[in-house]
Amino acid sequence: MLTMKYGNSFLAISYKNQYNDTIIMTEYSASKRIGELLIEQKLITPAILEQALSQQRQELVPLGKIFIQLGCVSEDQLNSVLASQFGLVYLNPRSFVLQDTSLLNFIPESLARRFVCFPLEKKHGTLLVVMADPWNTDAINELTKVTQLTIQPKFSRHEWIEQIIDKYYNSQWQKNN
Repeated sequence: MLTMKYGNSFLAISYKNQYNDTIIMTEYSASKRIGELLIEQKLITPAILEQALSQQRQELVPLGKIFIQLGCVSEDQLNSVLASQFGLVYLNPRSFVLQDTSLLNFIPESLARRFVCFPLEKKHGTLLVVMADPWNTDAINELTKVTQLTIQPKFSRHEWIEQIIDKYYNSQWQKNN
């Protein structure tokens, strides 16, 4: 059973093996907040951060959404910073080319669409999977069960994953029919 625990600046992913030992797969501690990271990458200024924090206190909206509303960052820029904050890789599937179409056999199209995920690469018993919600433990548990592989999630936008699902699963279906 895969478990994930996270807070404002912490993410841990673990599972229990066949001997009921808890195995920590990965653990990340975000030492910096999202505003600090955006300032470091010169995407916002300290003044914009203060403005967004003030607006957040009034509206109770996620800070990242406020930065997007203010036009300071794009959703892609924000997602990239959020992913790096917890050691995830933000992948843009528009630039992704699937080299090994046999990977499609690991995740049935119905699961790919249900969990908005797509197989990227298989290495040593681990399947790298791009997901719109890499924190969805139910999805990761189901994928682990179906594939009999350890799932390593990567993060990307929902719409982009749907585009590659359409592209690759439809092309696989067309080849088989």
